[in-house]
Amino acid sequence: MYELDRLNEINEFFELPFAKEYIRNNDTLIRQMLALLNGIEEGETVNQLQSDALKETARRLLRSSELAMSLVDEHKCCDGKAVDLADYLTRFVKKCAWVLPERLEIEAGDFAEGRAVIDEKALDRLILGFVRNAVRWSANEKTELSLEGNIGDDENYYIHLKCKESYERSDNIAVREVTDGFSMEICSLLADKLGIGCDLSETSLLLTVKCDHSGMNLEMFDPIVTSSEVENAPFELMLSDFL
Repeated sequence: MYELDRLNEINEFFELPFAKEYIRNNDTLIRQMLALLNGIEEGETVNQLQSDALKETARRLLRSSELAMSLVDEHKCCDGKAVDLADYLTRFVKKCAWVLPERLEIEAGDFAEGRAVIDEKALDRLILGFVRNAVRWSANEKTELSLEGNIGDDENYYIHLKCKESYERSDNIAVREVTDGFSMEICSLLADKLGIGCDLSETSLLLTVKCDHSGMNLEMFDPIVTSSEVENAPFELMLSDFL
């Protein structure tokens, strides 16, 4: 009976439309990389065109893998440290500016002081999923967003990222990757994994984060963000193909 249950579970997984698309997407990327590698003769120096193609294929494959890992991870915060949310949002804006200075502008005001015990890297990927979607759908040369961080009357912390009024949506964009076609679903699933509220549309992301009042040690970071810090980080990985 146990083996039969496992067989049914495996069969149900591979029959899911998203699972089929995801597997086919990764298979295509792996085959593209192998074709590129096979095109390089033994002892031959890799030229710039080949190098760029290999890096882009590797980024796409890693981006797919990173998002999948975010969805299967437990995201347990058990290190006894809380995140300063005002500090986190300030750094988020700066890192986006480092990666896409010409294509993306996030207008940020003063963020309210607040703290939460949360997996910061997973939160990065969640919000970057919305940012990536806005950039790829934008008909403007530069995508303009606004970001707010406030404490509500219920003492929860509200992170609100939205497209500004000048935002024009392109209707001619093709799905770049399988995860792009399910970006809103992935954002919602990540929020559920993190235990935070998520009110999401194509032009607005509102997250409700439970504040921490336990007196845990704060996780503090250097406020200065340099280009070396974002290299190979979720920001570079999620947004670099729009350069």
